[in-house]
Amino acid sequence: MRTFILKWHEAVRPDTPSTVEDLATEAHALTDTVVNHRHLRMLATTPLLCALVCALHRDRRTRMPHDRFELYRIALEMLLERRDLEREVHMVPAMARTQKMLVLQDLAYWLVRNGRLEVEADRVTGLLTERLATFGVPDTFSATVLQQLVLRTGVIRESSIGRIEFTHRTFQDYLAALAAVHADDIPLLIANAHLDHWGDIVALAMGHAQPRQRNELLNGLIDRGNAEPTRRIRLHILAT
Repeated sequence: MRTFILKWHEAVRPDTPSTVEDLATEAHALTDTVVNHRHLRMLATTPLLCALVCALHRDRRTRMPHDRFELYRIALEMLLERRDLEREVHMVPAMARTQKMLVLQDLAYWLVRNGRLEVEADRVTGLLTERLATFGVPDTFSATVLQQLVLRTGVIRESSIGRIEFTHRTFQDYLAALAAVHADDIPLLIANAHLDHWGDIVALAMGHAQPRQRNELLNGLIDRGNAEPTRRIRLHILAT
């Protein structure tokens, strides 16, 4: 990771007025930030996402979000919209960032509810068809949209032939939490909060939720912990 960050800054040298010394200083500062902040360290685990962290660091003039919720929001904004806009790459059919988010939320929430990390491309195309219909996009574009999301966003990928997964579990959890809040599935979050792969989703849902939903979720975790002694510590720590 340290080597990648340094090489990334060397590679952008021809496109920036910064000196070699300035870029080296910037690279070392980012490395220290990544090492000292777990949410950044967890995100920067692939070349694509490490490059994303480098780009965010430059774009925000070295002021990186210290809150992982804000980091994921900004990262998805860059991956789903700004990267292609700045390169003047246009998808057909054209889709706004909000629409891409909704499509990916559907996929993330399906995976979480079904305890899966990957899914057949045909099933994803079916999910896409349902969501694209709400945008007025013909179902003939479903396969095209899936291909473009895989090739252009960096949020999902084809893990093997005919199978789709998120490039990073973090994005899946963030988007699934957003989908759960939009669906007002607070009881479902409470019911699954004791499971390992739901813990982060519950925590992220708290960040997405409206005040009423936060109240319901927090009190639900506490009440369930009180009612289930064998899970009390886990649920109360999550509530904390």
